[in-house]
Amino acid sequence: MHHGILTTCSITALFLGVTTAGAAERYVPGDHDTIQAAIDASVNGDVVTVGPGTWPEQINFNGRNITVRSSDGAEATVLDGSSTGSVVTINSGESEQAALQGFTLANGWMTGTSCSASGALLEVSNASPLITECIFFKSGGDGTDGDISIQNQANPTISNCLFPDGATTYVICFANLTVKESEFRDADTSIMIAHYGGNMLFESCTFTDIAGNDDNGLGWAWWDATIEFDACTFTRINWDGARKVFNSTTPDPAYGVFSNCIFNCHVPSDITGTWYDNGGNNYIVPVGDSNLDRNVDIFDLLIIINNWGQPDSEFDQSGDGSIGVDDLLIILSNWDSTC
Repeated sequence: MHHGILTTCSITALFLGVTTAGAAERYVPGDHDTIQAAIDASVNGDVVTVGPGTWPEQINFNGRNITVRSSDGAEATVLDGSSTGSVVTINSGESEQAALQGFTLANGWMTGTSCSASGALLEVSNASPLITECIFFKSGGDGTDGDISIQNQANPTISNCLFPDGATTYVICFANLTVKESEFRDADTSIMIAHYGGNMLFESCTFTDIAGNDDNGLGWAWWDATIEFDACTFTRINWDGARKVFNSTTPDPAYGVFSNCIFNCHVPSDITGTWYDNGGNNYIVPVGDSNLDRNVDIFDLLIIINNWGQPDSEFDQSGDGSIGVDDLLIILSNWDSTC
């Protein structure tokens, strides 16, 4: 199976592919039998390169600013947590010089709640690592705070990753998370929550076929939290439910921010709670849908009739600067169109 998002070259990937002068490169297998043994033998600046296969390990960076990368990419290299704990833990002050590149994370187990939670797949606390070119598969657990838990002043970046089945992300307790150029798809529930001072920024990400909770869609922000989307694309979010894209809840301040995004067959009313349109957003609905209800019908026809002859109208379907016959014909030619 091939995922184009994981093969796109990036400056970040090129950077991670270079071992800095004086740093040691440790191979698993070869130099070490396990990934954790290689990490424990490393010092800041070292690179741990892992061969293909399934590795039944739960790894912890233990404060080391090192790169742990696969040699053959995420589809060939699986970190399997055996459903007994967090697959990857980075929680000891690691900086942005700590990096995880090119793994599938699967079969983790979440425990705990709120600021003491451990994410099933990834736990980042008091650290700022880079996670790139990874695949995250939804796991289970007896905790409440998701497959990925970002907490306690953490500030990681997730880049060029794939979330193919609804792995959930919680950002809590005054932590920040940036997600860039990643793909989220085919989830059967909401996939993100920011609360207790947590902040999330999604840049150039795609969200497709997310069957979120009726009231919340992709997810929600609450208790002094924000979720911001810039240059993202949303398609069929909560399609069989209330078609909600996002929700923010009380108590304030908690809000969402959208800028330069594409909403495929979604409209502004699909975003509820407190949110801000920072401009550049494009709501794509059927041609002729003047009232943005995703259907071309009698209500759109009545809008044209009621605004007949008006210049510079927002309901000008033909783009000729006024409401007239051309707009009427567009409505009729697209009658009963829906999405």
